Amino acid sequence: MDVKDFSIAEAKNTYLALDPKGRRTVHTDRKYACFIVTVSGSIRFTADGKSHICDAEHPVFLPMGLSYVNECVESAKSYVFNFTTASAYDEIVSLAPVSESNASLCYRRIKALFPFSELPERLQSLEVLYSLAAKLFEKWKSKSENPIAAEAVSYMRQRMWDPALCVGDVALHCHISEIYLRKIFERTFNKPPFKLLTDLRMDEARAMLEEKRPIKEVIGRVGYSDVYQFSRAYKRHFGFPPSKTE
Repeated sequence: MDVKDFSIAEAKNTYLALDPKGRRTVHTDRKYACFIVTVSGSIRFTADGKSHICDAEHPVFLPMGLSYVNECVESAKSYVFNFTTASAYDEIVSLAPVSESNASLCYRRIKALFPFSELPERLQSLEVLYSLAAKLFEKWKSKSENPIAAEAVSYMRQRMWDPALCVGDVALHCHISEIYLRKIFERTFNKPPFKLLTDLRMDEARAMLEEKRPIKEVIGRVGYSDVYQFSRAYKRHFGFPPSKTE
């Protein structure tokens, strides 16, 4: 799949799927393409003899016109985002993980706009889907350019809760020097590792705040030791304080 050619023509419906363990369904000629972001449990999708597990670490893309079998391996909770695309894809694709708060935020934004009866609503729904796609396709960009960058970003996501996480820890995890890691990030993302870690933390914090999560829960999740330190960093990043997040 060449992500550079990926496009979304029109957003369709979105829904929250709760699948019990053992559920098995057969689908023929899928009407829409979709992103399926499973945040708990796991689902196996099988098409043309190839199987893909969809779980919290592996969202999937299902193309339009696909015939497949859906089997719930472990009771699952998933956000499903349907859309049409002019891109010619015919296979299931595993994508990069996104947090439940980000998936939930995109879900609620699109639900609030549905049924997209006016042009502004259609454009806003596309904007939300593309923002989700940017996160889901992140590994395609980084892995195509440098697999070490992809591993480093994955590790940052896993450890963003840790206030002590530093560039040295990430480099050690990737078995390279800090200097080499900085070169890779500048070449791949045009920013240093710590700046990208901050971006990941701030995106996660904003999504949680928009869900009205308690501030203590937010700062614990994104690796800040106190509210004052977090508020300063948040305002510096977005231009407004956490209390103004809607």
